[in-house]
Amino acid sequence: MQQVIRWWQPTSFYPGSIFWCFKPRHPDCCSKMSMKSWVWKSVIAGFAGTVVHFSFMYAKSRLGVLPSFQPYPAFQATLSRWVGTDVPAIVPWLLSFLNGMTILGFLFARLQRLLPGQRGASKGLAFGVIGWLFMGLIFFPVIGLGPFALGAGLGVAPATLSLGMVLTYSIVLGTVYAALDHRNRIATKHAGRACLGAGEKAQSQ
Repeated sequence: MQQVIRWWQPTSFYPGSIFWCFKPRHPDCCSKMSMKSWVWKSVIAGFAGTVVHFSFMYAKSRLGVLPSFQPYPAFQATLSRWVGTDVPAIVPWLLSFLNGMTILGFLFARLQRLLPGQRGASKGLAFGVIGWLFMGLIFFPVIGLGPFALGAGLGVAPATLSLGMVLTYSIVLGTVYAALDHRNRIATKHAGRACLGAGEKAQSQ
């Protein structure tokens, strides 16, 4: 038994890898996965949240909800002032898409263990509230709408709408990430058992 344990004992462990890489002496026991799991999980979860976010914005436009509150054109105008030339209307949307799929997804992946709640949805809710505060206190003033978009002259309606907009993204982000993380843990567990089983079989031969 001690020989089996020594045979199976990991020589290197890569935190966050899709599978635990044990580097066993049997070369075909389990393969090393180079991509860290938190990266692909955050990208997929961020993509899912971003798709829902854009669906929310599309529904806002189609239903005519707060038609005078247009943060993306305001962001476009700010970018145009910064670069000194006209920025195409698609640019703010692309930046928002990339930000939601990568930067915010990565940030959630690194912070999710510190967020309150036991489930992905509750962690996403907490992450969304934090993001909404940053949006209201930093982003909206930068694009000329004032804190929580009160400068738009529409009262608290833009802040309320933006909260719903952010939460649709963050709750989906947290839910999908938690589901992927659960599946990854199961795969890791099975991979470890497969390595141990292969080691015991090799020792018995």
